[in-house]
Amino acid sequence: MFRPQKILVTGGCGFVGHHLVRTLVEDHRISVVNVDKLSYAANPEALSDLADEPNYTFERVDLSNPAALSAVFTKHRPDAVIH
Repeated sequence: MFRPQKILVTGGCGFVGHHLVRTLVEDHRISVVNVDKLSYAANPEALSDLADEPNYTFERVDLSNPAALSAVFTKHRPDAVIH
């Protein structure tokens, strides 16, 4: 059975990140996990239309929290990370 490549993107709600996430989600051979803290620089509304896409997942996580980050990796088991 085909499983899409799973890519975890850090800061996917930032200016550059949301463009990258949107481009990756357009390729349905890729599953995207967007990990973002949602700091002052984030714009989650820029990706709100992707909420129902089957190959898109958002996780609100602070990368400086090792336990939370480990939980994301355990849950999603990404093939690659774009940081």
